[in-house]
Formats: sequence, structure tokens, C-alpha cells
Amino acid sequence: MKIECIGQNSMKATLTRSDMERYRVSYEELSSQSRATRNLILSILTRAKLQTGFDASSGKLLVEVYPSEDGGCVFAFSVLSPSSESENEELPLIFSFDGIDPLFSCCHRVSRELLSSIQASCLYRMQNSYILMISPKNGCSKSISNLLLEYAKPLKSGKYAKAYYTEHAKTLIEQQAVSLLASCVS
Repeated sequence: MKIECIGQNSMKATLTRSDMERYRVSYEELSSQSRATRNLILSILTRAKLQTGFDASSGKLLVEVYPSEDGGCVFAFSVLSPSSESENEELPLIFSFDGIDPLFSCCHRVSRELLSSIQASCLYRMQNSYILMISPKNGCSKSISNLLLEYAKPLKSGKYAKAYYTEHAKTLIEQQAVSLLASCVS
């Protein structure tokens, strides 16, 4: 387990496959209702406090988890202040496509029907999947998400999702991915 302090109120813990096995959890089984997950998070936070001084008791704790290619996970912890701006911010929508054809079809349809609802979009390649990340304009998440669900499977999102995919996946299109892919379909 590798623990890194990102800032005063944020830290990252990288767990290997063997770390996950030791705690008897996998990415797919992680849940706030699971005793194993709660024990793992408590263990990470205790270790982080001892190693880095990270204190999660000063506000609400945001926990984001992303799978790593080696079978482990990356946990991002952020202590939110009571007046955090992130409560009003829309999280990015992240969807995984199994192939290029559904991705092109989806982007073509989103471009026709909902392009004005999108602030930004980018495309990543991770293992055998295409990962489309869309930053919706406020209040537009539901309509975009409903359309994307017809073509792809949703992935967990969070404040650090873009940083995670930029670091762990291959960036294919950094800006305006939906528009660019839609323009390839006639």
C-alpha cells in the first residue's frame, strides 16, 4: 500500500492486488454497506494519519475509488469543508464502450440531440475499452446519462476522475471528443 498526501485536505492510497486480497475485497465488491470495505477504509485512514498526518475527522469525507490495471485500486480521499463549492458542481459522466461502433453511434446521436448540454468531453483507451468522459452543463446530467446508457456501461465518477484517467489510460482525444467523433459519422 502506497499513501501519498496530495494536499492539506486530500490524499491518495494505491493498493496492489495482494493488498486487496489481504483485505478480502475486490474493486467490484466495494460498497459503503460492506464491512470489509469499511475495515479497509478505516485501515487506510489510520495508516495515513500515522504516516502523513492526514486527518479525516475535520469534515465530510469524500472517497473515490478507481480500478488499476494490476487488479488493485486507487483510493482518493478528500475532506470537504461545510461550504464546499463541489456540492453545486456536476461530476463528469464516465462511460465505457466495448467497441468503436457503439461509440461512434452514441457520439453522433449526442451531437444531434444534446451537444448544447455538454461543457467538455474527452476520450481514453483503457485495456479493451473506450472511456468517454463528458462534463455536463449544470442540470443536464440526467438527459445525457440516459442517452449514453443505451450504448455503454456507466463507470464511477468523482472529482479526481479526469486526473485518474489521464494518468492510467491512454488519452485519445483531449477536447471536444463528442463533436470530433460525431463528425466522422455521416
